[in-house]
Amino acid sequence: MPRGRKRDLEFSTDGAAVAQALQSKRTNTSTKRTYLSKINVMTAWLALHYPNTIDDDTKQLRVPLAKEAILSFFGHICGPAHACDRDNVQSKDCSSAPLSASCIWGYRSALVDVYRAKLLELDPQLDTELRRVLEGYEKVINSLKKRGLMKINEGKRQLKLSRFELLALKLMTIRPVKKAVRTP
Repeated sequence: MPRGRKRDLEFSTDGAAVAQALQSKRTNTSTKRTYLSKINVMTAWLALHYPNTIDDDTKQLRVPLAKEAILSFFGHICGPAHACDRDNVQSKDCSSAPLSASCIWGYRSALVDVYRAKLLELDPQLDTELRRVLEGYEKVINSLKKRGLMKINEGKRQLKLSRFELLALKLMTIRPVKKAVRTP
């Protein structure tokens, strides 16, 4: 490998391109896929109810979005849990099952990611209001679980026995490393 100025000339790149590449690495690939699916759901709903929030050519969100549109969308996805809570109905008997609290928080994270990708920040007042909605949603979900109207493990991924056995086997076969003790 060349040293000094030669190396700098060979490996020099546009600093802006490097900065852009580093910004894109801030979110890992699987998270980006999850965010994309959530944004697709949001885009489809907004296209029906708030068509002016979607760009006609690119079919992407026009950010910044109106506060009313964002809160209406979150009200829509939180609606099934609210209905179960209000009507004291089992979640399985609702027209659509309530989403887990972490799933709803994921929609907020996806929205924040869209804003950051466009070098914008979510309006602090809107973010505060949205957080309050989501904290209230968490309380509703916990209440449904406590009253037996929703499964306690709903929204959680269970560890299957085969995976547990594999994990236990791996952990039980690891041998501890003994460190040599020096004597003076």
